Amino acid sequence: MQNLGLIGAGDSQALDINNNENIVGVTGITSLGDSNRAFRWTPSTGMVLIDSENSGQASGLNSNDVAIGHRNLPTGNATRVRTWSPTDSIGNPYPFANLYGIAINDLGQFVGADPSQFGPVRGRYSPGSGPTINLNQFIPSDLNNARQIVGYERIDAQSGLAGLIDLDTNTKTILGKLAPSDASSQALGINQAGTIVGVSGASGAFITDQNHNLLSLTSLLDPAFSGWTILSADDINNAGQIVALGQFQDGLQHAVLLSPVPEPSTWLLATIAVLSVALRRSYLHHC
Repeated sequence: MQNLGLIGAGDSQALDINNNENIVGVTGITSLGDSNRAFRWTPSTGMVLIDSENSGQASGLNSNDVAIGHRNLPTGNATRVRTWSPTDSIGNPYPFANLYGIAINDLGQFVGADPSQFGPVRGRYSPGSGPTINLNQFIPSDLNNARQIVGYERIDAQSGLAGLIDLDTNTKTILGKLAPSDASSQALGINQAGTIVGVSGASGAFITDQNHNLLSLTSLLDPAFSGWTILSADDINNAGQIVALGQFQDGLQHAVLLSPVPEPSTWLLATIAVLSVALRRSYLHHC
């Protein structure tokens, strides 16, 4: 297990990982009025702030290490979607009011949400230029280069079901829940192979097999590391590495990185994978 750390005295959460093992997320800076700040983590730099002057968060990354997220405006409740290059702390602003940038693919297309104060949150897809496309009650979390968008289909104000939209085939698939008793579910990440991760109510984190069946990530952990529960899986890269929120039996929650066993190329072809939460002693055994 590898603790990604935090900046300040607040909490931190990893929200995305790309194929270069760059990770972005949000960390709380309690010394700055309990504001959240976007961070980028790399194996060489550790956790660094993307935007140290403004509150917001980084929610997504593409393979070019371009991050997407949002920055809160100094006045009012409005936000603006932003993208940041690896060396940019200013960010490229998009002229969309109150739009949260959630995920970006290698083609510069992104998904987000528009939380209108006059109605329900509505999902949005941007082809990279021009007007955004309204996804209505489907709230997106991630997309890949094949224009497959994952998220959840809103049932009501309190619940929804994990789903997949394929814009090329113009189809929508509802993935369901890990257990019938789960109040709701949400797909949070998808890689280029179409493998999906997310969260399903009290059952915790899931991963999909080749047939889009949901499998519990906690049940797939190496038995040698019992005591861990994977609460939510936020994203998966092409190597099968997953950034997630884990909880140990002491009750503390951690940003964790899960890696597949056996080798990723074999794992991607398997129906069921075994994931390890071992100490970072090798490429295949760390989180």
